[in-house]
Amino acid sequence: MAGLRSSSVRDSGVRRRVVACRMWRHAAARVWWQLVQAGEVCTPWELEDEPECMALMFAIRAARLRDDPSHLVIDTWKGSRFVWRVSTELERTVWNCTVLNAHSAGLILACSCRGHRKALADASFLFHSLDMRDFGAEDERRAQWFAQRTTQPVDFWRDLCAQGETRFGAEDALAWGVVHEII
Repeated sequence: MAGLRSSSVRDSGVRRRVVACRMWRHAAARVWWQLVQAGEVCTPWELEDEPECMALMFAIRAARLRDDPSHLVIDTWKGSRFVWRVSTELERTVWNCTVLNAHSAGLILACSCRGHRKALADASFLFHSLDMRDFGAEDERRAQWFAQRTTQPVDFWRDLCAQGETRFGAEDALAWGVVHEII
């Protein structure tokens, strides 16, 4: 009996944690939606799955209904080819952004914002190159895409493609035209 009893106590504790987690997610979703309605959209940590990207696209579309430019807060470390869909949605209107961290997909989102782009002084950035074929753009197209959205020429971005992963900070991002200001 004692083993059965401790098992049911353990199960009820797990159930309470699951319920609490679901309640927390619901509360977080409500706060996230209130921010969207106010024109503030925060990116998820990972944009690897289509549902995450679709939720972000929906938020971007909803915030786009506002008269004044909306603001994107970027703290994204991972992504997949779906980020290009989000990028296309961002470029349809003027967005300002603040970068906390822009690795991989986050860098694409930052460069997709046509408004004022800021970065925290300790922000980190990551540019993927050649071996990241799942992003849907070969190196030449990728270099042209970044050159059109920054102050650096195609050759600069093509050279970065040849280097593999390139990590850089806010100062380089400012010098390269990835961001316009460091805060």
